Amino acid sequence: MQYLIVGIDPGATVGYAILNLNGKILCINSSKNLTSSKLILKLTQFGRTLVIASDVNPVSNNVKKIATTLGARPIGPKHDLTIKEKNKLVQDFKVKNKHESDALAAAIYAYKRLRHLLNKVDNITKKRSLPNFNARIKELVLTKKHFNIDRAIKFIQNNKNNL
Repeated sequence: MQYLIVGIDPGATVGYAILNLNGKILCINSSKNLTSSKLILKLTQFGRTLVIASDVNPVSNNVKKIATTLGARPIGPKHDLTIKEKNKLVQDFKVKNKHESDALAAAIYAYKRLRHLLNKVDNITKKRSLPNFNARIKELVLTKKHFNIDRAIKFIQNNKNNL
């Protein structure tokens, strides 16, 4: 299963950008009058969403509801991303409109914010010879507030027969 970081720009035209946990863009799109349920269906076709990202602070209730429905962690910046900050994040990518740009900026921002943690999981699972646990550890530390890497490893080791 592929794990995802998704940026969403809600509104009358919904923009969304889907990245994998390596930061690779899988999809950038936008659609008028896209309901939350239709967006969720689209996202689940790509994999399991672990993070839903926004370009504004606080994260909107609509984005939080989608994250809750998917069991994902909502992430927003410490402050609303400025146009300049968003343009810098997306400058190397082709987007069709402002909605896609905002969604992609949110997804890239979240990825950059989480990259250190994701790399740390990679290094620890490699060092401890636990490559089969890598993806599940990432899922736990990204979606469960009270799980750090060590706790996720212990949880998986204690429950591997039930996974």
